[in-house]
Amino acid sequence: MAYVNLSRYQWLQIFCASMIKIYYLYIRESIGRRRFSFLVNLLVFIFAYFAIFMFMFPFYIDIIFISAAMFGIYKNKKTEIILASCSILILITVGVAAYEMITPYDNSKIYSNPEDRYLSEYDMHAFKPDIDAIFPMPYGDLAEYQGFPVSLRQPRLIHFKTDRFGFRNDASYRGQPLILAGDHFISGAGNDQKDILVNVLRDKYKLYTYSLAMPGSVQQRFDMCLDFQRYTHSKASIIMFMFEGGDFVASGQIESILSKIIRLWLYKYQRVKYKTAEYISNRFNLRVFQLISSFWIQLDSEIIDASNPLVTIAMARNNKIAFDSAHINKSTCGDLMMQLPEPHPSVLKKIKAVYFIPTKYRIYCPLLSIPQDVVLHEPSPALKSLNEFFLPKGIPVYDLTPTLRKAAAASLQNGELIYWADDTHWNALGTAATAEFIANSLNQVGKQ
Repeated sequence: MAYVNLSRYQWLQIFCASMIKIYYLYIRESIGRRRFSFLVNLLVFIFAYFAIFMFMFPFYIDIIFISAAMFGIYKNKKTEIILASCSILILITVGVAAYEMITPYDNSKIYSNPEDRYLSEYDMHAFKPDIDAIFPMPYGDLAEYQGFPVSLRQPRLIHFKTDRFGFRNDASYRGQPLILAGDHFISGAGNDQKDILVNVLRDKYKLYTYSLAMPGSVQQRFDMCLDFQRYTHSKASIIMFMFEGGDFVASGQIESILSKIIRLWLYKYQRVKYKTAEYISNRFNLRVFQLISSFWIQLDSEIIDASNPLVTIAMARNNKIAFDSAHINKSTCGDLMMQLPEPHPSVLKKIKAVYFIPTKYRIYCPLLSIPQDVVLHEPSPALKSLNEFFLPKGIPVYDLTPTLRKAAAASLQNGELIYWADDTHWNALGTAATAEFIANSLNQVGKQ
C-alpha cells in the first residue's frame, strides 16, 4: 500500500494542502454567491467538529461548539457557520502539522505505562490480546500529576504480555483451578511480567492460577467472571480482590440511578473520543492529541479540586514516598461501603475467598517519620463492609493490611519500599508479601 511508503510529514503536507485547497474553493464559491448543497455544508461542518473532537476537549467544549453551530443554522447563517468551521479546521490542521514537524518524537509522552498503551480498542475493561512487548515506563501513575517532583520518579523497563483473551497471563486459560479477579494490583500495574501476582504464585508456591484482572468497577468484575465462565465452561474457583481506594465509596456518596446513567454516558462519550484519537495518532505517528488531552484531564482535576493537592509527599525513615490524596481521604473516611448489587448465583457460589487490599497510605501511615494529623480508622470500614456482605454467605474475607505493614516495616530497615514511590501500586516486594500470605491462607482454607 502507498500509505506504508509515506512518512508522517508527507501525510501532513498532503492533508494541509488538501484542506487549504478546499477552503480556497469554498470561499471563492461563496463570494460568487453560488450555494453549496446542504449535504456538502453538513460534511464540512462534520470535518471541523471531528478536528475539535480529536483534541479530547471536555464534553462541555463540544456542547458549546455544537450549540453555537445550531444557533447559527437556526438564524439562517449557514455560510458563516461553515466558513467558521473551515477556518477552525485549517487552523488546527496547520497547528498540528507545525507541532509535529518541529518537535522531537517521544513516545513516552503519549503513554507512560503499558496499561494505557495496550488497552483494548474493543473492550475498555481488558487489554489487547497476544501482546508481548518490552515497555520503558518513565514513571508511575502519581507522577502524571502536574507539579510532581521529577527526582521522585522511578523509571523501569517492563515486560508486558497478554493472552488471547487480553488478560495479563503468560498463556491462555488451560483449566487452572483458581481465577484471580481484581483490578490493576492483580494485573501487575507498573511491574514486570515475572513480578505479577499470578506468576509469583506459580513460580514460588506452585499455585496455578489464572488472572482475570482488569480496570473497572466491582460490578464489571463480577460480570467478567460470569462471561468467562460461560465462554470457557470453567469450573474454577474465584479469588476476589477488593481495593479500598477504588472499590468503595462513602455511604453519603452513593449515586442515584439518573446521575449514574449521566456519568456512564459521559464516560463512554469521552472514551470514544480517546480511542478515536489513539487510533489516528498511532496510525500516523501523531502524538499531539494525547498531549493536549492529558492537559485537559489535568486541568479538569485542578479546577474540580484546586484547594486540595492531588498528591501528598511524606517521609518514611529516609525514603520519600508519594500518596494519592483521594486514597488518603478513603483511608480516613469513617463509613465506606461497596456499590454492589447481588452477584449472579453461579459466580457467587464459585468465590472461594475475598482479599482486602488497603491503600498505600493505610500501610505507611504508622511508619511515617512525621505523624500525620489524620484519624486512621482501624480496621478499615471498607473491610467491615466486606465482612457484612460475604461472611454470611460462608465466604472468608482476608485482610492484607497486617501482612503488608509488616513487610513495609521490614523493608524500611533496608532502605526499601514495598510500593513504588511514585505510584499507588505495590512493587515486586509488595507482590511477594501478598503472594506468601495468599498461598498460606488458601492452604488453610483447603484444610477446612
